[in-house]
Amino acid sequence: MSIDATAFYTQQRAAFAAVHDVLGPSGAHVEFGTAGELAALMARLPAETTVFVAETVHIDMNLQLDQSPNRTAAAATVIPLGDENDLVHILDEGRPQQAVRLVPGVELGAYIVAEDAAGVPEVTVPFPPYERAVEALRDGDLRDVFAAQVELLNWMAATLTESPPSDDPTDDQNVSEWISDPELREHLGVEAERLRQAAARLAALGARAAAHRAAGD
Repeated sequence: MSIDATAFYTQQRAAFAAVHDVLGPSGAHVEFGTAGELAALMARLPAETTVFVAETVHIDMNLQLDQSPNRTAAAATVIPLGDENDLVHILDEGRPQQAVRLVPGVELGAYIVAEDAAGVPEVTVPFPPYERAVEALRDGDLRDVFAAQVELLNWMAATLTESPPSDDPTDDQNVSEWISDPELREHLGVEAERLRQAAARLAALGARAAAHRAAGD
């Protein structure tokens, strides 16, 4: 059975409007800090609204963790949900077409922001470099793909051994601090250096790839 296109899109807008009235426009985030605040927020949403938890922590893309005090905020935002296999048959000025039925969902997530931030910014990125690389790859953002991969390789190197090695016996943030065998520690240092060199090569390759992409392949 087909539905008139105007009626279909009117229904779609009405469904989203009911959720946007509570959470604001797409990209907006509504913070909550207590169970009561979350309960009050959920009570204002239509009962059939799908609610889910974000798979990863996000961070303000402009935040420098090593330079600014920060906090982790809990917030809700509107996410459109749809199944490409759930197609609706519509009539657009008499012409039969198919459209994906979208419904508004609410995502609950954790966001790292500046300590004095008034709220969660509209644009955030995944905090873990692996997740950031996956998202950037999906978006075709090669510069961010390589940057996240370089960060991950350098992190892996840092977990094997320090550079330069530390004499601080309380430093247990890398594998070598848990190993007393000199030969094993030396091998860890070699592999850590290889990872750092790989990261440097990948950074250079990433710059070339991004420039190539910007030039139109």
